Amino acid sequence: MTHFVKDLGVNIIGGCCGTNAEHIKRLSQISEKFPPAKRKWEYIPSVSSLFLLPFADYSCSVLIGERCNANGSKQFRKLLETEDYDAMVNMAKEQTKEVRIYSICP
Repeated sequence: MTHFVKDLGVNIIGGCCGTNAEHIKRLSQISEKFPPAKRKWEYIPSVSSLFLLPFADYSCSVLIGERCNANGSKQFRKLLETEDYDAMVNMAKEQTKEVRIYSICP
């Protein structure tokens, strides 16, 4: 993370599923060493994981699925290990259906 903060100018660092207190403590120590990066260009505030999602004034909720993640889902990890691609695609489709049900988008 030091490389991302010091060399690439990342201003926010954190953890994900399974992050423990020691990890967060170390991230905090890294962030204390470097001031926030000064931006010399126009940039679009965003968050990213596999994909980049710019912050925007959305007129609906934005829901991010986590079931198709080998780190966060034992079921998905087993499907990945057994190369059961059809089941992985079905799992993604099911999650997409749920997002449509709970989304408040018009």
